[in-house]
Amino acid sequence: MGSKSAKFFVRLVIYPLTLYSAFRNYNLIQTTMSGDAFAFVAGLFALAALDGGVLLWTEIAFRVDSETQDKIAKSMVIVDLVGALLGVVADTMLYVNRAGFIDTITIVSVYAVSAAIFLNLGAGFAYFLADPENELRSEEKRLDREARMKQRLAELEQRAARREAEAARLNLETSALRSATTSALLGVAQPVLSSNSDGNAGKSDVEMAVEGPTSAPKATKKRAT
Repeated sequence: MGSKSAKFFVRLVIYPLTLYSAFRNYNLIQTTMSGDAFAFVAGLFALAALDGGVLLWTEIAFRVDSETQDKIAKSMVIVDLVGALLGVVADTMLYVNRAGFIDTITIVSVYAVSAAIFLNLGAGFAYFLADPENELRSEEKRLDREARMKQRLAELEQRAARREAEAARLNLETSALRSATTSALLGVAQPVLSSNSDGNAGKSDVEMAVEGPTSAPKATKKRAT
């Protein structure tokens, strides 16, 4: 009960002060930008980035899902508080001594407010990127890529192994074919050589000597004819 009461009183303090700060920051944008339609839109964005950002990032800090998101939310609360403070100070300078503080007022209204708007934009994207669900999906995608890569490498290794086995088989078949061809040729040549040697072995030296001179004149007669 006491905790709820304390929170109620804290809100009772900060909400009116936030409204006051928002009014002063909106007045700063309207005054420095001549109060036209563009100034109206710019003022709304300034409120969303400064005073609205303080409230929104505070509520977000209580509902974060990761440590990174918690750091982003708390950091943006501080950034928006500083920006809102600078806006209130610059708006006060408009009424105290506008001519004397014109450079400071311009820096705050042009550069500081613009920086706060884009810091809130960047923090919003960073908050979504730091979502644990996104991190899980990114990790799943990374593991899936690694698995596909390993599968692809395994397929390439299998193809290389099959090619090597095919090349080895072709080499064995070629060697076997050469051996078979050589054996067949030797098997055909061996009987011919054996028959020639057997025919010459049955004749005596005298018969071979007689056949030698006899065959020569026959060849001579044929040539003469």
